[in-house]
Amino acid sequence: MREQLARVVGELWMNPDALHLRPWLDVARVLEAGDLVSAGWFDRAVETCATEAGRGILRAEQAHLQKDWTALRDSCDRVLREVPDMYDIYYDRAIARHQLGDTAGARDDLRIMLQHALSNEDYQHARALFRELAPGETIEPARRHLDSPACP
Repeated sequence: MREQLARVVGELWMNPDALHLRPWLDVARVLEAGDLVSAGWFDRAVETCATEAGRGILRAEQAHLQKDWTALRDSCDRVLREVPDMYDIYYDRAIARHQLGDTAGARDDLRIMLQHALSNEDYQHARALFRELAPGETIEPARRHLDSPACP
């Protein structure tokens, strides 16, 4: 898998489209293979990104892959200033805050994410981390989710 990831990243070097690379960034994160996605690739991707939030998301991905928790927190802060309802970013910032020893900040971010991002792929991981950081505390989904009609 590591070799396939290296090939895909190499092929996308000249066309850094985060939508096509997103699954591979997830694979790199799981494999802890952040070294396969170079800083140069991220620099080029950021240059071609049209929005401030998009650039922040790319920098957050880079920081997460490199386990640069301060940069991850700061990138998430920038994204959330632009788009405060991008609830999955709260999970990334919670991870960074947790790694930096900011337990209260991590709990706050997890509360927001768990209330609003019920279908997020990291929901169960976020829930487990929240239980670890806030034993006995429960989270209720945001009211707007409770009022939504059920899917058939």
